[in-house]
Amino acid sequence: MIIDAHLHADCRPVEDFKNMKIAGVNAIVSCAYDPLEMKKSNVSFEHFDRIINREAKRVENEGVYKFSIGENEYEIDDSFVTFETAEEQIKGERFVPHVIEPSYGIDRIIYSTLLHSFTEDVSEEGETRSYFKLPAKIAPIKVAVLPLVNKEPLTEIAQNIETTLRENSFITSYDTSGTIGRRYARADEIGVPFAVTVDYDSIEDNKVTIRDRDTFKQKRVAINRLPLIINQLIEEHILFEDIEEWG
Repeated sequence: MIIDAHLHADCRPVEDFKNMKIAGVNAIVSCAYDPLEMKKSNVSFEHFDRIINREAKRVENEGVYKFSIGENEYEIDDSFVTFETAEEQIKGERFVPHVIEPSYGIDRIIYSTLLHSFTEDVSEEGETRSYFKLPAKIAPIKVAVLPLVNKEPLTEIAQNIETTLRENSFITSYDTSGTIGRRYARADEIGVPFAVTVDYDSIEDNKVTIRDRDTFKQKRVAINRLPLIINQLIEEHILFEDIEEWG
């Protein structure tokens, strides 16, 4: 008979023996001590050694090993009983947490996108620029329309361009406050990928300057081709360097 028992700190068997099966004439009784129970009871392993030694002497004197399961008591001849004390050190297992918490809440998606796209870089002049490097496809505002100065006829041309872009389903921003450099910086900060600047040359050649947020590169393009060019850039059908052949 094999008896597998987990014992409390005082080495008394628990009420429920989890595994009990007939397997021959040998009897094996295993005691497992709970470190938490030991701490609560303010006992040490030497305490259990004394218990085991006491049990061993009792079996030697009486010639039988007595134990109970539930309300039933049993005796085993001492020739089938062996007492053995073993010390085993169990080390903690190192592992990397890999819990995946799927979430379809829009707030977490937006937060992770902003966190991933936030960028800081330093110019050759030593100035630090902080901005959201949002891909053009997911940037809320696609184009910033900026007249070089807040004067006619530049503002009229810029407003007409913004109206045309909005009619072509582009979300735009229009800014006339401050210098053109400050307006570029404000557009960069909120992740606008492209800026269109209307200058005095636009009056004569019907072209504007389109600026790339990430590289600062600028290209001169025809106003009537602007919606097509911006769409091609957003859809990544062309690179910013390839604009000239489209302009």
